[in-house]
Amino acid sequence: MRLINPFRKLSVLAAAAALLMPLMPGSAGAAISIDNFTIIAGGWQLERRCDHLDASKHDALGEIAAHAELDAAHRHGAAKVTTVLESAEQFGQEMGANCGDETFEAVTSAYGVAERYALARTAEVNRKTTRKKKRRQRTVTATPEIAAPHRSALARFGSQTEAYYLQRRCRHLPYKQDLAFWKLIRKHHYALIRRFGAGAVGRVSRQAKHDAYSSSVYCGAKTKSMVYAGLHTIRGDASVRY
Repeated sequence: MRLINPFRKLSVLAAAAALLMPLMPGSAGAAISIDNFTIIAGGWQLERRCDHLDASKHDALGEIAAHAELDAAHRHGAAKVTTVLESAEQFGQEMGANCGDETFEAVTSAYGVAERYALARTAEVNRKTTRKKKRRQRTVTATPEIAAPHRSALARFGSQTEAYYLQRRCRHLPYKQDLAFWKLIRKHHYALIRRFGAGAVGRVSRQAKHDAYSSSVYCGAKTKSMVYAGLHTIRGDASVRY
């Protein structure tokens, strides 16, 4: 399926989104529209191929795109999101074959929309967290420890996530395997959030990223082995239901 609009007009939609975002009420700011999700998804697929952004913004856009996908699925349904993702990948392949000024403008426009969405989403999460804390203060209960199987599943995902970040840093895998690895990490990330909570998964992911980008880790045979091992194990976990 070809989506000439809005993919071919990322800059126009991004500018429109920039004008509309401040007019939205606070609670609606994090409710992503299909147009904004299309911009973010298309921009991320293009950035994966062209690498216009610096490393921190590149990673941020990928993480925001994953959050936007989940939010869009909840709000608009999986069918619409799947259509957008398929078209975004096709868009990335077509436009990413000739990276230049046009693709740079599209990626930077998409990053702007992604950043505004992320800020609105964070504000909404903080409001919900504050309300939950107030409710907990009224009813104080002991927090159970994470059972050993939970720790095992999270530790395993931590190793796989570290391998993924090593891939982002060292580029050991060819593009198709790199894309498959990212999709599997994304799938397991949200599956584990549903089971163990965003806080626990977030801590594991942050530690994995920190370890992968440590100045004491050098790209070479060891990191290549870790990357391939991470991809192999997460492929083996693909059928696991959390």
